[in-house]
Formats: sequence, C-alpha cells, structure tokens
Amino acid sequence: HAPMRHEASWVWRSRVPEKAREEAIAAEATAREEADATLAAAEAATQAANAAKQASETAELKKGQAKLAFLLATHVKGINGKIEGLKHEANKRLAGVSLQRLAEARR
Repeated sequence: HAPMRHEASWVWRSRVPEKAREEAIAAEATAREEADATLAAAEAATQAANAAKQASETAELKKGQAKLAFLLATHVKGINGKIEGLKHEANKRLAGVSLQRLAEARR
C-alpha cells in the first residue's frame, strides 16, 4: 500500500506544475476549513435543538405540575368540605343528645 501511495505522490509531484500544486493544496485547505466550519455550525445547531427540547420538556413538566397542584387543591377542598359536613352532623347530634339529656334530667 505505502509504495503505491509514495509512487503516486511522486508522479503527481513530477507531472503537476508547482503553481497548480500550490493551488490544489490551498483549495484543499479551504475545503477543510469550510468542512470544519460546517461541522461546528451543525454541532451548534444540534446543541440549540437539544436546549429547545429540554426547555419544552421543562415547560411540559411545569404544566403537568400545575395541573397536578390544581387537582390536588380541588381534592383537598372537597375533603375539607366533607370534613365540615361531618363536623356539622356531629354538632347536630351532640346538640340532639344534649337536648335529650336535658329532657331526661327534667323528668
């Protein structure tokens, strides 16, 4: 493999004029720089896309948390309402029992 490459390189060097060789080398360097710049831009775009995706997921999570908090608050409100109802019933019964005792005590 190596001798062939060396030979091809030698043939290329001997047959291609100096100026054309310099231009080819410069063109290759430019192409490499452009490829590097393109890769860097692609990497930056990928990072931006990932950041946007993460922000979107965070927003979804916050939306979910808000929904959950609302449902929980509604549930707690319902439970508190039931507790108030039970307290009211208990107070009515206690009042009834107290009235009954008063009536029995009067007899």
